[in-house]
Amino acid sequence: MYDALLVRPFFWITGVNKSDFFNVATGALARIFERLHDLLSVTVSGNVRSYLAWLGIGSAIIIGVILLL
Repeated sequence: MYDALLVRPFFWITGVNKSDFFNVATGALARIFERLHDLLSVTVSGNVRSYLAWLGIGSAIIIGVILLL
């Protein structure tokens, strides 16, 4: 009786509602972050000097933009 009244209707509803908005939205968001990871993972070198150099370059660009505005 439990199976007929609760379990089977629940599985039927979840089967019908497989691609609801939230499922599609969270899947799309996950794919976006996967692509961003793929793009940014090539910048990982483990070289601290390189990281500090890029930090300095980025800081100089940001300060330059702020001073020009």
